[in-house]
Amino acid sequence: MATTREQSGYTEYSMCNRGSGSIRTIMNLTIPDEILQLAQMSVEDLKLEIAILLYQQKKISIGHACRLAVMHLLEFQRTIADRGICINYDIEDFEADIKTLREWGDL
Repeated sequence: MATTREQSGYTEYSMCNRGSGSIRTIMNLTIPDEILQLAQMSVEDLKLEIAILLYQQKKISIGHACRLAVMHLLEFQRTIADRGICINYDIEDFEADIKTLREWGDL
């Protein structure tokens, strides 16, 4: 679950990762609006960029990247393909995605 709150020149983004019915991790990130304006980015754009970066560095699976970017798998794949980024999907990614889907109750 993710929430965004704007307040006096700052955008606060909160993210909760849920697993097996309990919250495992909560992260709050506060970014000055000036930074987003200078970068000409929305909060959604920033989440996508973070998801792509983490995926490209093989820090998270494509399933987790889609969840962070709030995008359907095919949309995310199309986005990274448009940027010339290879889709890294091996057996470990598949197993991680299966595990994630089970944790989310989607499988």
